[in-house]
Amino acid sequence: MVPWIDLPPHVWALVLRAAAAHELFVVAHVCRALHKLLTSRAACTCANPETDDDECTKTHAFWAHWRDVRCASLTADDWTQHVTSGHVAHVALMLRAGVDPSVDEQWALRTASEEGYLELVNLLLRDARVDPSAGVEPAICLASEHGHVAVVERLLYDARVDPSVLDQYAICVASSRGHVAVVERLLCDERVDPSARAQSAIYGASINGHVAVVERLLCDERVDPNFGDPDTPIVMACCMGVAEVVACLLRDGRADPRADDQRSLDQACIGGHVDIVDLLLRDGRVDPSANAPGPMRRACSFGQPLVVERLLRDERVASGVAELRRCTDYAQRYGHPGIAAMLRAHCDAAVESAT
Repeated sequence: MVPWIDLPPHVWALVLRAAAAHELFVVAHVCRALHKLLTSRAACTCANPETDDDECTKTHAFWAHWRDVRCASLTADDWTQHVTSGHVAHVALMLRAGVDPSVDEQWALRTASEEGYLELVNLLLRDARVDPSAGVEPAICLASEHGHVAVVERLLYDARVDPSVLDQYAICVASSRGHVAVVERLLCDERVDPSARAQSAIYGASINGHVAVVERLLCDERVDPNFGDPDTPIVMACCMGVAEVVACLLRDGRADPRADDQRSLDQACIGGHVDIVDLLLRDGRVDPSANAPGPMRRACSFGQPLVVERLLRDERVASGVAELRRCTDYAQRYGHPGIAAMLRAHCDAAVESAT
């Protein structure tokens, strides 16, 4: 009998790893396989134990038996665990053991793409059974949604992948989530249209305050920052209080803050976004005294004292004493006595200085 110590180190490593993982079923089968192998080596009198070919044959026999035993002990939980954890080596072993990676609408590839496991994506795409275009939400959509630009890049190298699938979902969701690197890469593909879904890309980026994405989208002539009636991207950015996006849209020049009776200024006043009110008042196209009831009544009705204070510093508002007195009544009626007192003091001072 050949002594156990004579086993190659990598075989010992397999046994010890299985034992450490408490895979007792596997350890038992491996030990039986080793016993069989060692017995055959000891009983073989015709083969030269010094011959490399004979040793290689027996090593391959052991590996084949190990693979069969390991495969027999695999479960669906093993597959789920290794894929969701990005264990490339384990997934590769399971693929060699015959596990089908295309089950559940290409769940493995879609999960690897969603998690950003580039090496695992590469491994799976080399398997002929994997189709990256399959699934209710294909891999390119999931990678774009979670901002994994390296995975997006790899998927786009595959001719089966269409980044415009699901009505341009990839560019729309990447813009909404603020993944500027993914947006940049997708826009390099001629199949991608950032104006799809009623300018959803610029809307999503504006509402969520992703100024870098807004800047990149505005460089594309297909993107229209004035789309929407009445809620254009600048109106929605004012409503959400995203000052950087408002500034970006104003710099672009195409977004018109006067649209729909200066709805942008009204929304900023209602929300109390004084920084945006300041940006709009410094834009030459905006007139805070136009379109009654106007921004001052909005600010008074919704109780925004900082906005009222900023509007009073604008001569176009401050000079309209009659309108300011009506605004005082609005503030009092809606339960904002502090704003009402501020406006009364301003009106009294204006009347006194006039006399």
